[in-house]
Amino acid sequence: MIKNYANKVMDYEYNAFMTLMNVSVSKHLFDEHFTVLWANDYFYQLIGYTKDEYEASFHNHVDEYFKNDPDAVALMGEIITKAYQQQEPGYEFECPMQVKSGKTTWMKLIAGLSKPEKGEIFYEGHPLCAKDKESIAYMATENFFYSYMKIKDVEKYYTDFFAGFDRAAFWNLIGKTGLDGEMKVRELSSGMNAKLRIAATLARKAKLTLLDEPLNGVDFKAREQIVEMILRQADESRTIVMSTHLIEEIESYVEEAIFIKGGKLADVVNLERERMTTGRSLTELYMQLM
Repeated sequence: MIKNYANKVMDYEYNAFMTLMNVSVSKHLFDEHFTVLWANDYFYQLIGYTKDEYEASFHNHVDEYFKNDPDAVALMGEIITKAYQQQEPGYEFECPMQVKSGKTTWMKLIAGLSKPEKGEIFYEGHPLCAKDKESIAYMATENFFYSYMKIKDVEKYYTDFFAGFDRAAFWNLIGKTGLDGEMKVRELSSGMNAKLRIAATLARKAKLTLLDEPLNGVDFKAREQIVEMILRQADESRTIVMSTHLIEEIESYVEEAIFIKGGKLADVVNLERERMTTGRSLTELYMQLM
């Protein structure tokens, strides 16, 4: 039991470290599908699908994921087979990712966590630079805390890592969620973990806060609490951008909507102006554009 637990801790730490380093790691079965046996969190962040979505949509089959690019699958098979047969220590292969919508990639580009292949990202009128990252907070879709951490350890980590982290704001947010500092990350439900991640992100008091699917995978009551946390922190000094597929639940408090489809910007809409001029709701716009 001790050995198994130690292995799980090491696996989790390896996963968390690779994710923080923005390195995608996956293990595959050497079959006709190159079936995914395991992948770290950043693998799913990179492609824009959650683990459950990837399994449901592609059955963990790489060839199904690349179904619109069969040449890439064929080339990948040739390269991997050759490396295996010749017992080479590694191989290199490049192909365009089949991104679902592009929202996660878009957020990571703005946060300075990924670099664009073409063009530039502008922030407050100038090309995005390293110093700008201090005023931009990004919350990923996956859990990024060590399982053995207590909530008070998360606060210490953020205090040490981010200069503008507001400890008082963090504990104020935590206090309104039913969490306490002695609770361990591994004991938290998905909803509780989401509240912790949002509290830590919002407490950075960044000018621009990017929340990638903060309502994903949590029940209705938890979603209501999360929305309340976000709205309580919204003011004229900061911009909060949130990605979600739960359109009807956010319509009453969203000012502008950015629609991204197939990795491209579909539209940017001021919702109040849209309602006054056309009478269309956010849900109707979503159905039309997406």
